[in-house]
Amino acid sequence: MVEGLNAAGFSSKDYRAQDENDRDGSELVSHNDIQMHIDDLEKDAKYSSMEEMIESKQQEGRLWDFLPYKTNEEKDISVKNDIDISDMVRAAELQSAAYWESVSEEDSVLLEGTPDEVKVKMKTYSMREEFAREASELIIPQFVAETSPTLFSDHEFALLEKENLYKGFTLRDKDTQIDFSAIEVEIARIDVEDSNDGKPKAFQIKGYDNIHMKEWIDSQPSEAKRRICKDMICKKISRNNAIQDRELEEYVGHIMRQMTEDQLTDLEQSYYPYMVAIENKVNALLSQYAFGRFYKLLEQEHITCIPMYRLPEIIAPSRTISSIPKSLYTKEEDFDNAYEKKVIWELSALDNIKWWHRNIARKGFAINGAVTAYPDFMAMTNSGKILLIETKGDQLKNDESKVKSEIGAKWAAKASMTGRIYKYYMVFQTKNPEYEGAYSYDRFMEIVREL
Repeated sequence: MVEGLNAAGFSSKDYRAQDENDRDGSELVSHNDIQMHIDDLEKDAKYSSMEEMIESKQQEGRLWDFLPYKTNEEKDISVKNDIDISDMVRAAELQSAAYWESVSEEDSVLLEGTPDEVKVKMKTYSMREEFAREASELIIPQFVAETSPTLFSDHEFALLEKENLYKGFTLRDKDTQIDFSAIEVEIARIDVEDSNDGKPKAFQIKGYDNIHMKEWIDSQPSEAKRRICKDMICKKISRNNAIQDRELEEYVGHIMRQMTEDQLTDLEQSYYPYMVAIENKVNALLSQYAFGRFYKLLEQEHITCIPMYRLPEIIAPSRTISSIPKSLYTKEEDFDNAYEKKVIWELSALDNIKWWHRNIARKGFAINGAVTAYPDFMAMTNSGKILLIETKGDQLKNDESKVKSEIGAKWAAKASMTGRIYKYYMVFQTKNPEYEGAYSYDRFMEIVREL
């Protein structure tokens, strides 16, 4: 009951002012008067026990029967107070049930897919008490896409998914140029006889054995082999629902018609390297289309940001660290490298940083743009600004990092329109890239120090 009242917002300092007013001018009933009247009621043969009688009177709203010397007006006030208290208790119970249900749902999402026998042995860590209230009320914006109008609204939004960006994609007008010259087909045999541990091993076939294998493959009907290879390639790539099967078959067929006889012969012997090359080509075309559509819809405001993501009440990282101050949770997921630790160590020493949190990859907050990015860290300043930080070694300064950084900057600009300031930083060790959202470590610390 106490937990329910606390969850509803009550503390030991709360009281009902009406109770104080109701007492004014009223005559207190002595303990002896009450006890005497209870003794009289004990003679009622309808009840087998005092507990049964009290419960019955409470359900009937007649607890004032125990106070015989009160006036009718005072009895009415007593009944009203009983009802008010019952309402308070019922509201507290509902609030408590809702609270524990939300915690249970949070736990189930966090531990989704985890076997029960593993869950009972997992260690979980909650938010620190000094940050919990503010952090639990924080709802971080994510990209959303405009959906079809409904009966209730002309503008509805749903969390942006990759499928939203693939709409309208077609292979019919796409180029079919693929460089197969770098593909080397190797034939191997799998055998366990030459293995002492009984595990299968792959042995490369060379020289005379390889020649005979190719001769055997060449003796098979060519058209049938090529048709089978084409079907296997299409079956693998068609798992992507954004691509129509008929278009894919036509596209792969067109590519195969452009291949040389030597390439087709290699394809017949080992289709897999060619399938990977074709699949990579299709995925690149799909990604290029998704990026173009993302930026267009963002500019047209058919994609925007609205608050969607809540921080979990508990986390359950397998590797933990608790030695760095100002962590949001009692323990955070451990760092992947020394550079990450350096960034957070220096960040936590700044006077204007309130808390930091290690975002758990694939489970925590994601920037769901044309690519999905999981920032390494999240931090809040004393003024309420939210910082998302992605650490990068200098060797990772490449096109992929450029794309993520630019989308992170776009997200921060849109998210800041929801009522709170959000910042995105991709932090390299020493390099200071020219693209939006990326900074060197020194430049990053210089900026954050003055936020």
